Amino acid sequence: MANKEKTIWFCSNCGNEYSKWMGRCPACGEWNTMVEHKVVTGSGKAVHSDSVPGGGNSPKKLSEIDSRTENRISLNNAEVDRILGGGIVEGSLVLIGGEPGIGKSTLSLQIPLGCPALRTLYVTGEESARQVKMRADRLGGDASSCEIFSETLIETIVAQAREMKPDLMVVDSVQTMYSQNVDSMPGSVTQIKEVASKAEAPFVLLYTKTTDLSFGKFSLERIIAVAEDTSASMIYSDHIKEMDGERVFAPVIDCQMGALRDDFDFGSVLVFRTSALKEAVSRMDVDYEYAGLYDLRLKVSQKGSLVHLSEFLYYEIETDTRKSGEKLFDYVDPKNRAVQIEMERACTSHLKDIGGYLEPVFPAVSFDEGDFEYEASVVIPCKNRVRTIGDALASALGQKTSFKYNVIVVDDNSTDGTVDVIKSFLDDPKLIYIAQDKSYHAIGGNWNAAIHHPSCGRFAIQLDSDDVYYDENTVQKFVDAFYAQQCAMVVGTYRMTDFNMNTLPPGIIDHREWTPENGRNNALRINGLGAPRGFYVPMLRKINFPTTKYGEDYAVGLRVSREFQIGRIYDVVYNCRRWEDNSDASLDIGKVNANNLYKDRLRTWELQARIELNRKKQKKS
Repeated sequence: MANKEKTIWFCSNCGNEYSKWMGRCPACGEWNTMVEHKVVTGSGKAVHSDSVPGGGNSPKKLSEIDSRTENRISLNNAEVDRILGGGIVEGSLVLIGGEPGIGKSTLSLQIPLGCPALRTLYVTGEESARQVKMRADRLGGDASSCEIFSETLIETIVAQAREMKPDLMVVDSVQTMYSQNVDSMPGSVTQIKEVASKAEAPFVLLYTKTTDLSFGKFSLERIIAVAEDTSASMIYSDHIKEMDGERVFAPVIDCQMGALRDDFDFGSVLVFRTSALKEAVSRMDVDYEYAGLYDLRLKVSQKGSLVHLSEFLYYEIETDTRKSGEKLFDYVDPKNRAVQIEMERACTSHLKDIGGYLEPVFPAVSFDEGDFEYEASVVIPCKNRVRTIGDALASALGQKTSFKYNVIVVDDNSTDGTVDVIKSFLDDPKLIYIAQDKSYHAIGGNWNAAIHHPSCGRFAIQLDSDDVYYDENTVQKFVDAFYAQQCAMVVGTYRMTDFNMNTLPPGIIDHREWTPENGRNNALRINGLGAPRGFYVPMLRKINFPTTKYGEDYAVGLRVSREFQIGRIYDVVYNCRRWEDNSDASLDIGKVNANNLYKDRLRTWELQARIELNRKKQKKS
């Protein structure tokens, strides 16, 4: 097999290596430090016995083996020497295991620091050389004979060990190592097929992280028992994460038909029924580099059940300690585009397999329904936004258009002075103020109040109460897009900013996954449809928003895309503020799970409707 070139990313701040680009390094927390690096892999040669240490051994009769005590080397640590029976035996291998955070890395470094007489090769796969040096300084000891080698490729490590011939070699940790003889990225289709081909036991456990993992007592037995009782094709469980030295419960949610997000959180331990794994792998006909695991679980779900075991059964280390609001936009970062293309392809294939795929065929939209005094309305739902509502209103009322438009602000019983700010703008005749009654409305109900107002325009254009339009041309661009693209909904492009309008990573979000050819199908995979959004009001009045404060826009977008083309504006037309009062800025795990469960339900209902729509079409034909 010819050598292949693959791309890896490493953090220029801490040196950690990753298989894909990320905006923020999970290890050190620094933003925009990822550096691209090309490496050559896959010589295609098998690893022969004479290419590894000890490979020339041959069988011996038991009676011929010398049973005299092997020489042991003291590691100058009384407890370690005791556990090893008096010291380490030359040529032996010792595996240090234990729960996350128990001190395996610390012990692994203390040993060479306490043995200056032993020339040591310390291989680090999880930390940079600088990080190991800082830890060594804290521990103290004699580091004069300890050489640090930051590497994860097994063949390179073996070559270095042969050249150096150390007295002692420490590898921290083994789960970060990989071989070029498996010519693929971790989690790729090639690796999954390799696992399936070797699997002989009734179940296969896949661990999707490289950090320490440990199980509670009888946890594995419990997983297998439930898998057998339920005939599950795959089973996953709640778990416990260690974050910054603290342990926190990490419940996950049930996987349903519409749980098509490629970032669905199953946890890091996936247990597959081997027969289901092999069957699914037999149908994996695309050699994905990034979407292998995603494709696998989709195919497994087509023939069997994915069972959530709602018990906390294992411990893992969580390196991504960002708040919930900081993770929301990872999937739309332009630098992750190659990953997203693969995920979209796998999802589209799945939709075709289960009958949920919709062809890019749309009815024509005419804009002659109803009589409208105003061509467009900017709709601003709000509650308790005294710090930002003034900026939003000024932005909306300052638009320049060739047609008549207005601004409808719907206040849902604010108590912080928001109403006073709104009333200070009422001298502008373009402003319509709706004060909601005391019943429950949420964002969806506030939108419904606006679009059913007799003065609502032909097109309704979103503006959140803590955001602003990019400039004075946004409303004009939206209306122009409706007529030019003949669509019932338009999604724009936005810029991520802080409260003071300074650009935040990843910067401009253009949602290019909304393609005319496949946007309506890809909408079932992604967790949002972009901003700002504009709607053809006669169509929207027939659909209406659900009365909820989360996912209301996504629900409408899914329903619209089932029937109509969704247009796009790739110019920046909106500034999306990220600040401490965003409703999704810092949610606990319970709220994150509730939000994800609701959106998965929306996708499930929409997918069921699309499957039924296709069934009826086939029946007619």
